Amino acid sequence: MKKRGRGIKISRKNYKIIIFLLNFFIFLFIFNFIFWNIIVFRSYFLNHIASVLYKITSVLGLSLGIQGNIVILKNYNFEIIYECTGIFSMMIFSSCILAYPTENKKKLIGIIFGIISLYLINLVRLIILAIIGNFFPKFFDLFHKFFWQATLILFVILLFLIWKEKIVDKNEK
Repeated sequence: MKKRGRGIKISRKNYKIIIFLLNFFIFLFIFNFIFWNIIVFRSYFLNHIASVLYKITSVLGLSLGIQGNIVILKNYNFEIIYECTGIFSMMIFSSCILAYPTENKKKLIGIIFGIISLYLINLVRLIILAIIGNFFPKFFDLFHKFFWQATLILFVILLFLIWKEKIVDKNEK
């Protein structure tokens, strides 16, 4: 009696998902490699975000000063680190867009749309965190570590789905 091997069958749909994930991780690796090994002006991201946050919180009457990547508020100091810049959310989003099988023009529109949106969302996040840190410091960690982390993940997914529906699928219907 001859035994027949039962290999893993990959359907066309599963194959597309595997290719998407493979491409996603390749792009993510490339972006991270470039950011950590090639870009020499990484501190620009820190100082830029700190400067913008300082200007906005000054208008709100919260800021006292800025020292590099540290925003000094009345009741709280706010240090901007790389994770605060939104660059990693932008890398993840851009990797999703680039991995998705569609025209390059649609990918470019998606990346521009996503980077601008994530930049603005991140600024709103930092402003809210500055307000919480200044007036309600005991709640800062809760909002910083839990609420906003989950919210950023949801925004990346939501922006991807909006791009897919409004740009990619729009012409295909």
